[in-house]
Amino acid sequence: MQYIISVLFLFFTISSQSQKLEKSLWLGGKSGLTSPTNISWGNERLGFNDVSSSGFTISHTGKWYYSKRITLGYDVGFTTQRGDELFWEVRNYGSAEANYKTLQFLAEANYFFSHDDVNFYSGIAFGGYYLINSVVFESFTNGLNGNDSFEYTEKQWQPGFGPQIGLLINLSPKAALDLQTRFTFIPSLDPHFSEEQVDQTPHGHQNQFNFTLGLWFRL
Repeated sequence: MQYIISVLFLFFTISSQSQKLEKSLWLGGKSGLTSPTNISWGNERLGFNDVSSSGFTISHTGKWYYSKRITLGYDVGFTTQRGDELFWEVRNYGSAEANYKTLQFLAEANYFFSHDDVNFYSGIAFGGYYLINSVVFESFTNGLNGNDSFEYTEKQWQPGFGPQIGLLINLSPKAALDLQTRFTFIPSLDPHFSEEQVDQTPHGHQNQFNFTLGLWFRL
């Protein structure tokens, strides 16, 4: 009899915790590394990995438990990456430096395969990306045959999405650690040329992997 009472008590305790999880709101943030990739469904001559190096990303996030296994949320973040030194090398003419900065405004949905202390999940994020791509060229001919140096910045909005997988580790009833990998896919970009005929998007797409570590707090 005592064993049955103990089992029933444990069952109702777990049920109570699961019910409390539903409709709960969590806020947090995450940061990590980005890795550009040439993966694309297009036939572009160049990929983002050819023109860019790895970078850093940081974002503010929130999620709402629609049910014990489904969350809906948002992700507002910033990513910065430098141009690949070999691709942008122009030693015979001067020095060139490229930078890729991105603001992201995303909605996301995730499905959790369990609701234990360690939860594996998969989902998708989608929304808008504000791309700020810049090139600075310092010419060696300054003061000789005129000034060929220039600085150019291209800004544009692009839609995109990112399938993602992750591992959520509950640290306490009101705090959790989030390990996530996301493949960010920003569709083919139109070529944009400056007055100096410099193509700001020679790569045709701006796809990358994001590897982040996040911390959530329950309100």
